[in-house]
Amino acid sequence: MRVSDIEAEKHDIYGINLSTSAISIITGKETQLAQEWQNRPLESLYLIVWMV
Repeated sequence: MRVSDIEAEKHDIYGINLSTSAISIITGKETQLAQEWQNRPLESLYLIVWMV
């Protein structure tokens, strides 16, 4: 999705006016956080709770 598409959708749905530079900064930070989360070290053991 292009930044201009995000800008138009935010305005249409929420009535929010954000500049393309502000949207670019926000999406850049979110992308960085998502990449950090994806590359985090995994635990060797996970607890699973089975509910019937």
